[in-house]
Amino acid sequence: MKHTPNLHRQQGLTLAELMVAMVIGMMIVMATYASLTVARQGFGTVNATSELRDNARFAIAIIQQMATQAGYKNDYNATYMQSSSDATGFNLGGASETVQFVHGHNSAIITGKNIVTTGNTIVNSSDILTLRNMTGQLTEANNWTDRTMVDCTGTRRDASSMIESHFYVAISNGEPTLMCKFNMDANAEPLLSGVETFQVLYGVNTAADTNTFNDTVASFQFLRADEITNNAMWRQVRSLRIGMVLRSAPGSGGEKTAQDYWPLGKAIGDDNNKFTSEADDRMRQVVTFTVQLRNNLNPPNLNASL
Repeated sequence: MKHTPNLHRQQGLTLAELMVAMVIGMMIVMATYASLTVARQGFGTVNATSELRDNARFAIAIIQQMATQAGYKNDYNATYMQSSSDATGFNLGGASETVQFVHGHNSAIITGKNIVTTGNTIVNSSDILTLRNMTGQLTEANNWTDRTMVDCTGTRRDASSMIESHFYVAISNGEPTLMCKFNMDANAEPLLSGVETFQVLYGVNTAADTNTFNDTVASFQFLRADEITNNAMWRQVRSLRIGMVLRSAPGSGGEKTAQDYWPLGKAIGDDNNKFTSEADDRMRQVVTFTVQLRNNLNPPNLNASL
């Protein structure tokens, strides 16, 4: 006959055993929560960093494209004004009105169709950059455009028309946003949200003799818009240096501390160049780049007819 061992039923836990089990369970839960929190924060940081990089690439691409077009003339409908040292850039169809192919305003904003240089609507002393060019035309006998010239909104414009793109920062849906306005239209197009400041310096050939190609280091300076005092100096702008501070969405920056940023570099002695962020939990990135104005490499008077 097989012997059956006595089976003892569970009689419960002592208080010490129960407390130890509860502590171990709580430690497991807390470790799991901490691990998930760190993973979530890491994902948010990586996502915010990628978004800032994409935004920077987009801003650089669109401004570079407009700057590359700046100063382009349609041979059939415009005369490039190089014969006069005080020329402003274009003479449309032989008309007396002339406009500058590159222009700007220091610490300003566009409201409606007006340029405002004072008041609290200016976002962090941001600047206005204006770039102009004409559209291409296939033949002299018609007004067919070659459809290669676009404005800052991405719209292809008709032949014989002038494209005028204004870049500036304004508040849109509660966020500082890089805006684009075409030909001072009533409505502006938001290009990129989260641009806290937009600073522009203009690379100017300040040589006394503007009739020779003298773009040397000694005669080349980066100036603010308010330091370019006449049309002759605007005509000598050879490049643009752009500085911006981009910010991410809330909740991706970790510590809530205010920091100082210099979108154009600390070496630039300009009060508007220093930007102090709010003490929030956003990530920020400084974007600085230089664009050459390809259609303004010839000095005045070298070739009046171009």
